[in-house]
Amino acid sequence: LAGTMGVRREDTGEHVDGVDPLDIVKGPRAEGVQDAHFTTGEAVRTHSFWMIALGHGSALLVVSSVITLLPLYLTEDRGFSAGKAALIAGIVPLFQFIGTFTGGYLGDRFNKRLIAGTAMLMHGSGLLVMVYFDSWITIGVFVVLHGLAWGARGPQMAALRADYFGSSSFGPIMGISSLIITVFAVAGPVLAGFLADRTGDFKLGFTILSLGTIVGFVFFVFATPPKRIPASAIHSPT
Repeated sequence: LAGTMGVRREDTGEHVDGVDPLDIVKGPRAEGVQDAHFTTGEAVRTHSFWMIALGHGSALLVVSSVITLLPLYLTEDRGFSAGKAALIAGIVPLFQFIGTFTGGYLGDRFNKRLIAGTAMLMHGSGLLVMVYFDSWITIGVFVVLHGLAWGARGPQMAALRADYFGSSSFGPIMGISSLIITVFAVAGPVLAGFLADRTGDFKLGFTILSLGTIVGFVFFVFATPPKRIPASAIHSPT
């Protein structure tokens, strides 16, 4: 089945989104949309690649920790029953679902990296509110903010890379990015769990992860569109 799909739509006479580029009416373009396609090496040598990867990784510090540890936090630190903790954890993906559609819509109309940066602040503020204010309301605030941020940020991650680097090497670029962000996804729960074992609760660990989202916000702010430097230009004599 994969063999029948091909690598690029253009190879079978089709076009991205089914639209022939020659038929597109000239108009405003999203920030960073490139006519040239970066090779994997060219992309990795740009600051944009690393800013997006580190920003994405910073987000997964929180996301992976919440997926892994939220029920444990609610039962051990907040005294909820296992059933109520599971219910709260199960509501988060509902808001992620809403956020995904919202993020996709907004990403076509507004600056994707600033949407991602705003989502980072929502991740962090939601987690801090839940940890430092003990009430049902703050848990609800966290669920809404974290779920919407998770969903809204998600579509921007692939879209930013596609806008900046084109489609010809999109797979390898995403693959290398995944190696980087996986380190963050693994480190988040390990760090929060380790600190919880040391301190007796999740407050310190979740606070550190929340502060990490501020760093992630900065990464996305500086993930400006790259300038393509062909590999031949780097190795050519001066």
